[in-house]
Amino acid sequence: MQLTRGGRARGFTLMELGVVIAITAILSAAFLPDFLEAARSRMAERSVEDVSLIHDAASWFYVNQPSPAWPAQAGASCSAAADPLQALFTGGYYGRNAPTNPWARAYVASLELMPGTVDGCLFKLSTLIPDQLTGYFAGRVKQGGCGRDACGPTPAALNNPALAAGFTHCCAYAPRPNTGVVAGCMPPNRLVYQGGSLRCQ
Repeated sequence: MQLTRGGRARGFTLMELGVVIAITAILSAAFLPDFLEAARSRMAERSVEDVSLIHDAASWFYVNQPSPAWPAQAGASCSAAADPLQALFTGGYYGRNAPTNPWARAYVASLELMPGTVDGCLFKLSTLIPDQLTGYFAGRVKQGGCGRDACGPTPAALNNPALAAGFTHCCAYAPRPNTGVVAGCMPPNRLVYQGGSLRCQ
């Protein structure tokens, strides 16, 4: 900016504006990828926290029943008579109704019996995670993983091509609170879904 002879300010020249725009573009190119990566990491962290909170709520529900049972568990069988997440919400154990992850994909809960056990009923939580963050998710949730090998078939509620593009089915299992890890599956071993059934490896 320059002053005219009368002392009044004159506008920026095209050259000065061009320099400002170029500097802004260079700084944006240098810092934008880091900013976006940090934002993605925060979203992945929140998803891991969601899983932990829902598992804690399910465990709290389990131990507070007259006869220990998972949310919506149908009697002594390892099957759900209704939506387990809805049962947590209506029972006052979890404060969010129909919770979604940071990418607006639903969390879907189910109950699964670990083959070869009588009382190995597990609370399973599934969701869709962006493909580039599956390693982060799988490495930070307890008894969790991503993909068909770790989680089995994708639940019908998540099996929507429009929602699944660029995302992978991820899950995490919560064993019964009073039995620890089901069937002695202790770290560093993990529960995995192989050949249509859950196994410890």
